[in-house]
Amino acid sequence: MVVPLDLSENSESVMESARGLADAMDARLRLVTATAGVYMEPPSWGAWRGHFYTGGQLRSEAREYLDKFVNEAADAGIDAESIAVSGDPEREIIRVARETPGSMVVMASSGLSRFRRWMIGSVTDKVVRGAECPVLVLPYVASPPTVETEADVIRVGEVMTSPAITVTGDATLEQAARLMVDNNIGSLPVIDDEDIIIGMITESLFVPAMRHLPFSRDPIYTVFDKPIGGVEDIPDALHSLRNRPIREIMTVGRASITEDAPLVEAVRLMMRDSVSHLPVHLAGKIVGVVALHDMLYLVANTNGDLPGPAQGS
Repeated sequence: MVVPLDLSENSESVMESARGLADAMDARLRLVTATAGVYMEPPSWGAWRGHFYTGGQLRSEAREYLDKFVNEAADAGIDAESIAVSGDPEREIIRVARETPGSMVVMASSGLSRFRRWMIGSVTDKVVRGAECPVLVLPYVASPPTVETEADVIRVGEVMTSPAITVTGDATLEQAARLMVDNNIGSLPVIDDEDIIIGMITESLFVPAMRHLPFSRDPIYTVFDKPIGGVEDIPDALHSLRNRPIREIMTVGRASITEDAPLVEAVRLMMRDSVSHLPVHLAGKIVGVVALHDMLYLVANTNGDLPGPAQGS
């Protein structure tokens, strides 16, 4: 789990949540901050000149700063390491996340770095758009610490989309695609006649199924291991694709979760399997779907003034 910090109270506010997630998911914390090559501290009122920091001094100070949180994590029984680097914050955060298999970035929605005077809000936006892993953005809320009880634990059933929109294994790719487009969703649980989950179909699975469609005038193509001609064969190829049963491309053996499970368990499974949707079941029968988007809505709706999450989550 990658946690960017920038010496601001706002960025540090995520540490308690990050430690809790790491403890629940048995994950390792990688605390990272990026410094400039050099930095000039502006002069204070009445002073003639500011203070000049070299890159080495900044990295040394950054490591000392991060080590405080590493030690706090160790005291809580959580494995953690500090990473102090030089460069653009968003690029370095994305790089560290890319080099951390199965990672997740947990960062604040806003903050201000003394190292480079960059607003972490803009950095957060770039990380969300550029990272190849889930990014959990937590708002800064200045509130006194509280003791969490069992009643305070958020359950999957509180944020999932229900009832789930499903298909059977005999449905065609065209039928699945229409359901996704009409309902603005990116995945469909596949069920049998007794509503038992047997697989999952996601929009990303359509890409390999379409890769051999003849989109140019080259003379020969292969669609589903069958050689065909050029552009005049597109209608036949599309017809074959549209009528292909989804059981041929659906993923099987995918993780699912119960509606009474803690939401943090859903996060752990998504990180482990690098997915953004999980089917929710009760005694094996589908009752809903929980998506990463649902969790982002939960974080964003701090004041309780947002409408419910869209069906397309």
